[in-house]
Amino acid sequence: KHFSFSESKMESENVISDLVFRQLKLDPENEKCFDCEQAGPYWASVNIGIFICMNCAAVHRSMGSSVSFVRSLEMDTWSEKQLKLMALGGNQKLKEFFKNYDLNDETVQLRYCTKAANFYRLKLRSTAEGVPFNEPSPYYDEGRLEMDPEQMAAVEEIAESSAPETQNQ
Repeated sequence: KHFSFSESKMESENVISDLVFRQLKLDPENEKCFDCEQAGPYWASVNIGIFICMNCAAVHRSMGSSVSFVRSLEMDTWSEKQLKLMALGGNQKLKEFFKNYDLNDETVQLRYCTKAANFYRLKLRSTAEGVPFNEPSPYYDEGRLEMDPEQMAAVEEIAESSAPETQNQ
């Protein structure tokens, strides 16, 4: 069988993403779903940099991509930027961040729609893009405030328009 350039490029991208995920899963926290702790998650919320199981991936998808951009570790191809988001994130980092706002025991729908979660997404993306991020962390009470998905999408659009030109996700 002859492979086209695009097929061989896709295979090479899959090898890279497989290596990245294998490395990230050396951390025991990434070997379980962030939300329900089921072993062996094969999905991820890219824009928040965590590993999740298939059941929790469905919940994340229902919240909209500005809240949680869900990808399969095995079935989807991953861009360099998406892999960077995962490498800079990780379940343990988000768990520690959410601990500051007592969000780890809140419902999935609440914890990812707070100002704190939105701050974390924006900071993670800025770091992945190499863009300075000088916003201070929200205070405890402010961080626990819920944002609606439209507010989060608007904040994301503003952040995208102020970011330097980069390759597509």
